[in-house]
Parts: sequence; C-alpha cells; structure tokens
Amino acid sequence: HREALLAAESVLKPRGSASWEDLEPTAWVVATAPLERLRPVFDATLGAIRRHDPQGRLEHTLRTHLELGRSLAHTAAHLGLHVNTVRKRLQQLEAILGGSLESAALLSSLRLALLAERRLLAEEGAGRR
Repeated sequence: HREALLAAESVLKPRGSASWEDLEPTAWVVATAPLERLRPVFDATLGAIRRHDPQGRLEHTLRTHLELGRSLAHTAAHLGLHVNTVRKRLQQLEAILGGSLESAALLSSLRLALLAERRLLAEEGAGRR
C-alpha cells in the first residue's frame, strides 16, 4: 500500500512525472527506509572512500566507472587516464571497500549508498530551511 502511494505521489508531484530511476526497486528501498538504516550503508561505502581519499579522486573514478557500464577502456578515455591508472584506482577502491567491484553484493551496496546520498542530502537541506 505504501509503495502505491509513493508511486502516485511521485507522478503527481509538481514536476509532473517520475523518472524510471525513481521507480526502480532499489530507489523504493531508499525512499521508504528510515534514515538511520541508510547511514550505515553510506558510511561503509562512500563514507569509507571519502575518509581514505578526501580529494575525491577515487570516488570520481568509481562514479565514472559505474556510469560507463564498468568498462575500463571507457572510464580511462573519459577521465583522460591510462587504463592501468584506472585499474590501480579500482584496486584501491576494492581494498577500501573490502570486496570485488565485480561482486553483486558490493555493487548493490554502492547503488544503495549512491541513492541514499541523495536522500540524506535532501533531508539535511530540508532541515536547514
């Protein structure tokens, strides 16, 4: 019932429509989960990356790599880096995250964290108003 209400609400929002991403199952989990359940997922993934690399180089590589279908060649070309540099950064990320970026479980956690980041930022922004 709650999911149906959220779907209806997302379609009826002033922006007029919902994106496919908003209706994706992982997005539903993030949209309906209590914030205190999202923070640990974020902290264990993106938070860990940011603690190890405050400059954001690794996170930028990771986001690009995921957006480009996890292709080393496309990631390297997009970032203007050698493939071996991208490979090394991905290995550093795997060491930080404690798993393989080929692992469905880790990729799911990263997807949750990326979506949770948006919600956490939105909630924090709403709290400041």
